[in-house]
Amino acid sequence: MRDGNAPYEAAHAPLARRRAPFAAPSWHSRARMPHIPGPGSLALVVRASHTLRFSQRELAKLLGVSRRTITRLFKSSAVPYSSYLHTLARAVHAEDPSLAAELAAEGGQTLEGLDIVRPAPPPLPAPPKLPPVRLMVDSVVCAAADAMQTPPAGMREALRAAFARARGLGLTIEEIDDALSPAPAPVEIAANPEMLQAKASRARRARGGTR
Repeated sequence: MRDGNAPYEAAHAPLARRRAPFAAPSWHSRARMPHIPGPGSLALVVRASHTLRFSQRELAKLLGVSRRTITRLFKSSAVPYSSYLHTLARAVHAEDPSLAAELAAEGGQTLEGLDIVRPAPPPLPAPPKLPPVRLMVDSVVCAAADAMQTPPAGMREALRAAFARARGLGLTIEEIDDALSPAPAPVEIAANPEMLQAKASRARRARGGTR
């Protein structure tokens, strides 16, 4: 038994095939597709075509559809598939980045999501929060007191007097640290045996010549 709607579907099947590259905003298309562009997408297609200075034939070639389909699109209320908006975004980005961003957004994407532009690098982590200055100075005083094996109270006044003098002399912390650090031990360079033998030979010859 044939379906009573078969003649109607058969009559409209060619039209559905002709409109395959574009999606009409119907309930069925929304059920099939995860994203349906809005009615403003057609205006974006026109703007992109003008920006690229494309004829309808060139636009059809870019989108992979027939010229007749492009003509019908501009005369109807159908909206293009998201993938075609993405194609136009890639093509127009060099000429008009803002239009490319609108096309990508209308197609449910971003320029970064379409790999048209690189995503922005993640922000640098915030620097670690340092403790209060007075607490850090107390740590310096305790380190000096441990080195001298004296109470921190007495070492505090000594350090204050030393740093006050250093500030008056214009010395930096690095200069003070370098000056107070022990000098490096001299490095002994091992003598080359061949050089020692040549030196001994010259000394023997010199002694023989003076006799």
